[in-house]
Amino acid sequence: MQIPLPKHFSWDECLFFLHRGYPEMLYTITGKSMRRVVRIEQVPTLLQIEQVDNHLQIEILSSHSTPSQRDEVRSYVSHWFDTKRSLQPFYDLLKQHKGVRSFPEDYAGLRLVGIPDLFEALCWCIIGQQINLTFAHQIKERLVKHSGDQVMYEGETHYLFPTPSSILALSDEELQTMKFSRQKMRYIRIIADEFENGRLSFNSLNALPDFESRKKALTSLTGIGPWTANYVLMKTLRDPDCIPYGDTGLIAGLKRIGVIDDKKELDKLEAFFDGFPGWKSYLSFYIWRSLY
Repeated sequence: MQIPLPKHFSWDECLFFLHRGYPEMLYTITGKSMRRVVRIEQVPTLLQIEQVDNHLQIEILSSHSTPSQRDEVRSYVSHWFDTKRSLQPFYDLLKQHKGVRSFPEDYAGLRLVGIPDLFEALCWCIIGQQINLTFAHQIKERLVKHSGDQVMYEGETHYLFPTPSSILALSDEELQTMKFSRQKMRYIRIIADEFENGRLSFNSLNALPDFESRKKALTSLTGIGPWTANYVLMKTLRDPDCIPYGDTGLIAGLKRIGVIDDKKELDKLEAFFDGFPGWKSYLSFYIWRSLY
């Protein structure tokens, strides 16, 4: 199956961002081809994705597919790589601002690579709180290997992020062995319980009328602060105007391009982002990319 690609799309840039040297368990990249397990109609399904000419070519490797499954796969991949959005208005804005004028050429075609699964995105934020990315990936790897669904294909094991019920089934001892702190154990169980009992889902959050109500719904949950809410709304629901305040990478990037000299200069930060209405999430993402 295929997904047609819009103008300003770079598969190489997307793969570069996904393959930044961390031990990722949820997809494998070989050359310019990617494999990932996704849950399609509740069944773990292994996909292979690569660019062929002006489209993404997607193969379902682990099973035969029905038309409805193929539609769900297309929707998942399109959402993951944000293929339906024109970047031209964003690039026009970038060229008007000192410090980021080169971004349309430097990172041409980079899409805001998302995390389509809301539960995975929230758990990832909790895992990463107050630790470095390398350690966070190590904890996620232990969790995924222990509790995630698996698909075997051509002698290799491919993993899917654990379900809420599988998280809730873990004992304190198991989570401690994975290096979860007691605080993170509590937070991740709260989130898993919200999903398991139907109080939180992608659809229920997406149905709220605006960004502020979605942010409030998330930050009302124990363990989710403004940074996590902004990150998840950016990466999963694709709210266009998220700024992950306090993010160390974002602050470093803003210093690098001369927007601020100190993280306390919120007035300068906000004035800069105000010049990108509807594109603040993309601007944050491109600033992260500029650090690599």
